[in-house]
Amino acid sequence: MVYDASIDRILYLGRQDAPNVLNVAPDVYRRSAPHAYCFRGGAYTWLAPQEEWIFPAGQRRLWPPEPEMDSGPMQLREITDRGIEVMGPVLSRQIRLKKKWQLQDDGTLNFATTLLPEKNALGRASIWSTVAVPRGTFIAVHKGPIRFDNTSIGQAWTSHVKEEGDWQLIDTELLRSSGKVFLSAAPVIATWREGQWLLRIGSDGSSPRHPADTPVEIYVNLDTNIIEAELIGPYEKVLPKGSNHWEETWQIIPTKQPDLKYLDGAFRQMVAQAKP
Repeated sequence: MVYDASIDRILYLGRQDAPNVLNVAPDVYRRSAPHAYCFRGGAYTWLAPQEEWIFPAGQRRLWPPEPEMDSGPMQLREITDRGIEVMGPVLSRQIRLKKKWQLQDDGTLNFATTLLPEKNALGRASIWSTVAVPRGTFIAVHKGPIRFDNTSIGQAWTSHVKEEGDWQLIDTELLRSSGKVFLSAAPVIATWREGQWLLRIGSDGSSPRHPADTPVEIYVNLDTNIIEAELIGPYEKVLPKGSNHWEETWQIIPTKQPDLKYLDGAFRQMVAQAKP
């Protein structure tokens, strides 16, 4: 993993000497103007939901997000040969994000983020964890109730998705429409690109999300050639002790093809190892 605290972005993720599983724009270091946000890829987190983003002047709006929300700079708290911990700036909602990545003995990577409120923190919030991939990436998710934000993306998904066991698999090259897919399923998502699965398992599956969100979301943006594979944490009160906490387990799985049986075996092994 290559992480740059100056822009709060994972720029590379993959097996040693293997291709990057992420999609990162060439101008990733360019900062957006406050009201002209442009997403530049990688792996990052946002404060959610969008409907409750608040700007310094006090207005609420759906878009664009607060620029500092996913672009740092982050304060380095701890660096070891196996992990890193960072602290974010105070956002206009008076909340800071603390993040930590830690490599485990079994080769998995644990990602944890906690919302730390300032004195006048506002209401409830969720943690929105996103990995950007290019079109042509295969995405696997667990089956569950599904909805779409427009008819075109819904028709494209239902026409091309393949099902096997507990999983659905989609070749994003076949999604010829922009839009968003909302899945009310376990917080599990895997992306396959150039011989590597990136499997991400969220720590929670039953706590309520914001009414506009689901545990798993996929956003297709044909204009930027970026697809966002998202896990959204529970919608919880931001308490002084920073109880709104979200964890994921990540694993890179080498396989020549986007084989769901191989992926399912790795998933079941990770779940078994996580049980006390």
